[in-house]
Amino acid sequence: MNRHELHATIKAACLHGERPVVFVTGEAGIGKSTLLRSVRSALLQEDPQLCLADVDCSAPIAGMHVGAVEALHPWVSLMRELADEAPTSTTKRLIADLAFAWVKFVPIVGDVIESTVETVAIMRDHRTGRSTPEQAASREHVFHQCIGFFTALAEQRRVVVMIDDAHWADDSSINLLFALARASKGNITCVVAYRPDDVRTSRDGAEHALLHVERELTRYALCDAYCVDPMSTDEIRTMIGATTERVDVNKLVRISGGNPLVVQGMVELLPEGGKVDLDTLGIPRTAEAIVDERLRRLDPTLRDVLCAAAAEGETFTSTIIRSITGVEALPLAQLLRKAEQDHMLVRALGKQRMYGEEMPAYEFTNVIVHRALYARLGIEERELMHAAIAEQLESMLSGRNRSEHPHLINRLATHYGAMGDHANAARLDLECARIAWTVFAEQEVLMLLDRALARPLVDVEVRASALMLRGTVEQFKRVLDRATEDYVEARALFEQLHDNERIVDIDCRLAACANMEGDPALMASLAERALTRAREHGYLRGISTAYSALGIVEETYGRPAEALVLFQHSVDTAREASDDERLGIALSNMGRIYVVQGENERALALFDSAIEALERVRATASVARGQNNAGIALLNLGRTDEAQQRFSRALALHDTIGDVVGASSLRTNLAQLAYREQRWDDAHALIEQSITTKRAIGDHYGLGIALYTRGILRHERGATADARADLQESLSIFEHIKEQPMIDEVTSLLRQTEINASDT
Repeated sequence: MNRHELHATIKAACLHGERPVVFVTGEAGIGKSTLLRSVRSALLQEDPQLCLADVDCSAPIAGMHVGAVEALHPWVSLMRELADEAPTSTTKRLIADLAFAWVKFVPIVGDVIESTVETVAIMRDHRTGRSTPEQAASREHVFHQCIGFFTALAEQRRVVVMIDDAHWADDSSINLLFALARASKGNITCVVAYRPDDVRTSRDGAEHALLHVERELTRYALCDAYCVDPMSTDEIRTMIGATTERVDVNKLVRISGGNPLVVQGMVELLPEGGKVDLDTLGIPRTAEAIVDERLRRLDPTLRDVLCAAAAEGETFTSTIIRSITGVEALPLAQLLRKAEQDHMLVRALGKQRMYGEEMPAYEFTNVIVHRALYARLGIEERELMHAAIAEQLESMLSGRNRSEHPHLINRLATHYGAMGDHANAARLDLECARIAWTVFAEQEVLMLLDRALARPLVDVEVRASALMLRGTVEQFKRVLDRATEDYVEARALFEQLHDNERIVDIDCRLAACANMEGDPALMASLAERALTRAREHGYLRGISTAYSALGIVEETYGRPAEALVLFQHSVDTAREASDDERLGIALSNMGRIYVVQGENERALALFDSAIEALERVRATASVARGQNNAGIALLNLGRTDEAQQRFSRALALHDTIGDVVGASSLRTNLAQLAYREQRWDDAHALIEQSITTKRAIGDHYGLGIALYTRGILRHERGATADARADLQESLSIFEHIKEQPMIDEVTSLLRQTEINASDT
């Protein structure tokens, strides 16, 4: 397919195509980015009402793959661009409404949208202090929010997003692409361009998520893929214009391999005047050699400016270059115009939002140009330039909400590392990891923490905090042996620092790991150790947490009265500390005990008190779980209509914030309610929905509960073999995650099905 045909095909896919993803591949310098820019321009001319946004994924800086750890940055940029550049005031208002409804609950994304789209409602809530970002409940929660934004927008307008250099994208962004494609109902096209060679090497030998996602989208018939082939003889004739009279074009095609970067470089290096025999000239015949020769012939002042630009990255700004070269604004603009028009080494992008503000931006026309310029810098020059860039970026961060600028912080960390200031680089890696964890970007968090911990001369506090956060992520993933190792090492470092509160926090987390491992004796020992230290130092949150852990131990040993006493201590301490989050958790624990004891009225009152506390801290996901608990108590009391209302309220809350995990769990409860009322069809439909979701999102505990519930339903309907299959699968899940109460429950039910089968 020639480039004209490829251009028309991609444009048609964007305007009318039914498949949500179009992959565009090709080698470096082959013209993918030029093609995408041309398609973008044609789309806006043909349909001015189109909602279109494009983004380039962050290329490496000083050899560091910065884009690999920038959790969801491409999607944040796309949402920002849609919000900023909506084609009409009507569309801008629509996007503002969607932003408020769909993504204000998601850290990073919500902050970006709310600070970009200034609607009356959003600004009023900011002024009155009612707009408080909430923590996401899960990665699925974050994805659902972002997907909801794009799919709802696509119901009103055709939406096209373009992601260039996707080989540098983070795994979370690639996984979100897959999730959006699966959820798409049409009217949206994602054009994704990447270099096959780089996608195979950008993860240091590990498979890039992009390869897996493309295979899966192909399997589901959700994508098309096109390769930008080398230029044909006719295309090269058109490209070089009058030069066709001076060279054998067929020979030029053969020597250049049809790569436009090589063609342009060879033409630029031709001697002046007359017919030229390419075989007799000493013109370099590789892209790298051609670029080196072109750079050698540059005016030294221009070459020095471009070398400084290369230190900033493949995309650079006149603001930064001016600060590190000392060249005044007008002469610098003239030099960069010369680099663009006379030498075609850079491309002006106009004013772009870089580092959190608008400034003139440029990009090198090709990665090979950027690499060659950076290689020309001496070691001392590189360190000094990276230091100057770091100083500028620090000043840009001053006075800002840093959590809204992880992209800037990540770049700052990279420049610190390149200048040899590894202590500051590690500190910033940790800061980026903490922000990424708010959107449950597990892979990116672990990469950032590994990077921080691998740096030399890391500060003890930074190392301890990084180990603690890595342990948290590993515990979340239920990799408990590695989590325990990291917690223990972090605890020893915090002992050196005499940071008693963090030591208590770690002991509580180690106790939680012991609980997950099914070791109540170890859990009790660790919780007691945490409680003793927390009391010694008056750390109220730690005291409350430790009491809750000890209460769980007593509950595990079948001593509910003792558990209630400890949970009450946790409640009292949380109230003393004015810690509504801990208060809500402790009250819920007490309510759960009373449900088991059959005292559902007392449980209901406690659940409602927990809901009130959690609403004060805007913990919507936890409030939804509280409504769920209250629904269970009401169900046990036989107040099925009220139970139905609570479950429905909880489901609405989960759906509103995109908490897929919570919503699927609610469907399990609603299935149990339908079962009690012998509404068999409703129960079956609800539990099937829950099981499908639980499998898709990898919620093992929730899947175990849902399978257990379906096993009960099937057993009641006489489908004994199917019931036993569900219960066996449920049992294997609970054994894997060491959930002893459910192991006992499912084992008991399995024995009952054996007895019934024997009687039959």
